[in-house]
Amino acid sequence: MSIVTVGDELIAGNDKLAQWVKDRKNHGMFLDVSDSATQKAFKKIVGAVQSGSYSQSAKADFLGKADPWLIAKAMMMHATVVTHEQPVPAAKKRVFIPNICKNFNVSYVNTFDMLRACRVSFKLDDN
Repeated sequence: MSIVTVGDELIAGNDKLAQWVKDRKNHGMFLDVSDSATQKAFKKIVGAVQSGSYSQSAKADFLGKADPWLIAKAMMMHATVVTHEQPVPAAKKRVFIPNICKNFNVSYVNTFDMLRACRVSFKLDDN
């Protein structure tokens, strides 16, 4: 599952993935973030990012996208965030998802570990 904000970002890509998301947008795969618990969690994340030692452009870029909402929803649901990013503790020019997850004790895992844990396999079609 993901959140509507991520779905909106994917749809903006206007490609095959965007169409895939459009076709599934009302199937419950993309959770709403307007509930009060997620809003409160988001506010905490905003406070932590704003008070952090990140550059102003890094703060604006991170807070203007879906990532903080995703972390807020995971925090509220006690869920795990899946990301390709790795923690970068001394980061100043970019806010990394794992850094914020660690700050709020939100579990995270990289995409490949999640696929292994779910025992996902891919078959290549010779056609």
